[in-house]
Amino acid sequence: MKKFLPLLLVPPILSLFACVSAQEMRNRRAQEHPEWIAPLPQADQVRILNGQIAIGDPSGAVWIALGPPSRTAVTATAEATNVVWNYTETESYVVGTQTYVSYETVHHHHHRDEVVPVVHSVDQYADREVLRVSVSFADDRVVAISAAQ
Repeated sequence: MKKFLPLLLVPPILSLFACVSAQEMRNRRAQEHPEWIAPLPQADQVRILNGQIAIGDPSGAVWIALGPPSRTAVTATAEATNVVWNYTETESYVVGTQTYVSYETVHHHHHRDEVVPVVHSVDQYADREVLRVSVSFADDRVVAISAAQ
């Protein structure tokens, strides 16, 4: 039995790594980059570690609060260069339904077997990327935040 023990322990150990909460991820990012959060006032540090961002926050604080962006874009104008971080999620949706017929044999005790049609409907899914939060920066500070409702 001893030689099977490591195999029995693998699934519980793997499940521990899979269950890292958003709070734990923010704490981990803050520990990896203390220079991004340490200069901020204590109240701002608490807010960022709770996953909340505000106008005026530096990009490092946003990285700690929300994580790496899904996409980035740069917009240059005569006045300034703005960087936009977009945070997206993938969601599945039904694009259609496929219907097909199969045939099953029904056994009767006193009669001959009967073949009957059975209609099946199967939903077909696709994924789409949905914008959840967009954060605009100018001079490495948050100047605009838009969130999907």
